Formats: sequence, C-alpha cells, structure tokens
Amino acid sequence: MKAKLSLLLALVFTTFGVRAAGDFTLTYFGDGKPVDMSALVSDLITPEYVKRFPAKRYEIVLIYHCTPVTARGDIVCTATSGLSPKIDAAGRTGTLVPPVLFNTAAIQPKGASARDVDETRNKVIRQSVSALMSDLPAAPKRSGAIGGAR
Repeated sequence: MKAKLSLLLALVFTTFGVRAAGDFTLTYFGDGKPVDMSALVSDLITPEYVKRFPAKRYEIVLIYHCTPVTARGDIVCTATSGLSPKIDAAGRTGTLVPPVLFNTAAIQPKGASARDVDETRNKVIRQSVSALMSDLPAAPKRSGAIGGAR
C-alpha cells in the first residue's frame, strides 16, 4: 500500500510534457509547478544549433528536479538536458535517452521560500539548455529500434 501511495504522490507532483522550444520539440520531465517550458528556454536556442541539428530530426529532452538534502535541510535543484533523435514509431527509430547529457545544479539554503526554489529550478534548467547550445558535437546516431542500438 505504501508503494502505491508513494507512486501516486510522485505522479501528482511530477510535471511532464511536450512543447515547442523555438524550432525544436522539447520533451520534459520534472517536479514543481507547471512552467511554460518553451517560454523559459526558447531564447536560448541558437541558429547554429538548429542548422547543425535539424529540428525535424531531433528533439531536446530535459529532466529537472528539486529535493531537500535531509542532513542539512538545504534544497538541491538539478537539471539535465540533451539532444535525441526524434522517435518515429512507424520506422521504429529514435529514443528519449540522449547520448550526451548536460547537468547543472544549485542549492537553496534551509528555509528558502517556494518562490526561491522555483527561481533556482528555472535557473538550472536555463543553464543546462545553455550548456547544450554551447556544445556542437557530431549528430547523435539514430538507433535501429526504439530504445535500442542498431
């Protein structure tokens, strides 16, 4: 029963969605109040990145979370972003697991307000996407099957 209750609470406090961010599809998973993710990061999408990684073939995946550190009571916010080939169910290609991830983190002290935590969450999300935009690696390979390698 406790496991089912924990799962239910995790789902209630989890945000997930698919939105447009500039030319890209943005798939995101995280906690906190729903945020207009495209408005938060669209200004960070660079023309060079879109040129290198056509938005028709790739999407940005973003995972973020804020959690208390029980030993001190501080709150740690993290964000991880990456670029993945778009999922094509008919062709059975693509994945939501980016081959290269960009992680950022920040801490709010014990007793921080909900607004401070929200601002920190938004800050690490933007920093992670900025790091993604600053790196122009070779294009991620399309996998042979959803979730698998060719």
